[in-house]
Amino acid sequence: MPIQQRNSHIWTWVIAGCMVVLALISLATKGAPFEWMRTLGKSSVSLSMGPIISLFPSFRSSHSTDVQSLFQCQEEERRLREQISDLLQLKAENEALRQIVEFRKEKEIPHIIATLVSRHEKEGVNAVTIDRGSRDGIESGQAVVDATGALIGTIIETSISTATVLDIKDGGSLISATFATHDIPLGIAKGKKGASIAMELIPKEVLVKKDDIVITAGSEDHIPYGLFIGRIDRLEPRENDLFQRALVFSSGSLDNERFVLVLLE
Repeated sequence: MPIQQRNSHIWTWVIAGCMVVLALISLATKGAPFEWMRTLGKSSVSLSMGPIISLFPSFRSSHSTDVQSLFQCQEEERRLREQISDLLQLKAENEALRQIVEFRKEKEIPHIIATLVSRHEKEGVNAVTIDRGSRDGIESGQAVVDATGALIGTIIETSISTATVLDIKDGGSLISATFATHDIPLGIAKGKKGASIAMELIPKEVLVKKDDIVITAGSEDHIPYGLFIGRIDRLEPRENDLFQRALVFSSGSLDNERFVLVLLE
């Protein structure tokens, strides 16, 4: 018998044998010959897909953790910024108090420390309220200075426990003034809007130069001679006037202070 024909008979018997085996399996499994194959397939798919599917809960958990960490970092940054701001404010207040202590050591003028409790513009008047009043020896007309001793305001109103301080830059502020090189009144320091003060009624014969130091003349009852007011910024030319007028730059500012000193003159 040719080899090709013999191989054909062999494959015929193999196929027939397989069919017999499948028939026997069908009888043994009550008509569900392929159930074991489906079970095997499901198990294989479950084994192969299980690790991939299990990644999704892990991914969701990791993503949620990252978002929470971001919010926590932002909250921590905000808290640190607030702490830094508080520390800077505390540092500034400590420096102001240190300067006040130095002023108290150097000056023999009776004075009292006061704290600004409110700021307001009452009917266009630039003023502040301090936590000291008549029971503390505060009177209208007294000078209010900063920690360096520069004049920044005057008392215009008092109550038992508080007082109102008028800013020297307010238009209603009028203080007798002179120059550090003189000991007699040479003009009136009048408040202006902004960071300057006008020194008016300066005699024509007085030589006025830029950066000349302007101080209090001591003509008022409660304002002593020699308190720093500012420096000459420039002269305002007025050819036909009998007096000179100059703008004075004042570095002190009532609005920027937390603590002030009231001179009890």
